[in-house]
Amino acid sequence: MVAAVDPIISSIPAPTREPRRVLLVSPDEDLIEELTDPLEEIGYAVSHQREVELPLEKYIDEWEVDAWIVDGGLSSTPEPGGFAAELPVELHALNIPLLAVIDPQSEPEWRMLRMSSADDFICKPVDLDELMFRLQVLLWRFDSHTISADHPEPRTGLTEFVHYVQADLAFRAQENRTSVLSLAEGRKAWDHVLGGRDSEAESLTEEIYRFFAMNLRRADRLARLDQTRVMIYEPDRSLNYAEISLALLREELESSLGVSLILSLAEFPKDGSSFTALLSCAEEMLARARYRTDDLMSRSQLKSETREQDTIHNILVMTDDAMTVEALRSSIRALGFEVSLATDMLGAGRVMERRPPSLLIVDHQRVEKYGMRWLREMGSPRPGYAPAPVLMLNFPTGEDEVLQSLDSGVKDFAATPIKPREIEARIERILLHRN
Repeated sequence: MVAAVDPIISSIPAPTREPRRVLLVSPDEDLIEELTDPLEEIGYAVSHQREVELPLEKYIDEWEVDAWIVDGGLSSTPEPGGFAAELPVELHALNIPLLAVIDPQSEPEWRMLRMSSADDFICKPVDLDELMFRLQVLLWRFDSHTISADHPEPRTGLTEFVHYVQADLAFRAQENRTSVLSLAEGRKAWDHVLGGRDSEAESLTEEIYRFFAMNLRRADRLARLDQTRVMIYEPDRSLNYAEISLALLREELESSLGVSLILSLAEFPKDGSSFTALLSCAEEMLARARYRTDDLMSRSQLKSETREQDTIHNILVMTDDAMTVEALRSSIRALGFEVSLATDMLGAGRVMERRPPSLLIVDHQRVEKYGMRWLREMGSPRPGYAPAPVLMLNFPTGEDEVLQSLDSGVKDFAATPIKPREIEARIERILLHRN
């Protein structure tokens, strides 16, 4: 790994275990055979199951799995609380990446992908080189968020927290009662992460966590979600009551520790009928609060005109390939978003001045020409706007280039020629998690 790589990526530790262990889950024996040999040839240890049952701890303990590859056909009719819905929540809590293998002709499998929030996906027939690339990128991403020996794991109890909330939400649904899931973050925590000062972000979040642990009342549950966010669950509370109680707690925190706090809230069942949906809503609200003056954000506080404006995403496409431009233009408009086009650095700069985009789609050749520093600057935050994530067309080669791409804001990769259904899914997934 080169020394010039920025701090977030350069902090990726060496794998704690060799070989990396992959669990392949598919009812299709042909797919298992097709994927197992190539994975083992390049050094992965592969286990396989025709199906799995929840909870997942027994598989983690037995095989010490580093990643899961799951066939989308495993659960073609996902229902709330079913396997497809609960699998990613457990994997998130256990910090295990999930790569889904999807039949692009199967509408149920696309629905499963949307519900499962898999970390990445690949379409059948599987291109083995692309599979290896996506799997390695997933492992690098998750390794980059592993807490080093100097920073002991702060997320003790996260799995228990998720399981408790899932069970409690099921009870609230039967009783037709409300609850609130909130995220709390120090005002400067995200700036620390963007600036590569991860230890400062973690220290700030740890202070917030300890304060909340000492001051929360009425069986509220909390856990550290990651290096910037504390997750709070308030059972049997309305959104209004939760807003008041957390606002008071925020004032207390600022008075006693001098820490300025931003909060986001998601109400069950109005903002989501599952833990995954509530967390996604809370993350969206927190992203808005970061780049506004609000210290507390919920959907009820958003004015309708603001919500309408924010949903009309502007996507900047930068490539000089006419066929790719036309395919992307068609897919972006099919999603209901606006599209801006540029073929060079100057054209892209003019678009950015008029209106910073929600997403950059950039051809790898453009990045090779202008460099990673340019890409990082293009995606950097603008006043009033969140950082623009990047979708790179075609795949970089070599570990150093891949890691620098990730550190420069690249969230996903897509091969050309463009496959409309796949590119639309990748665009939607990035915009969903653009915070």
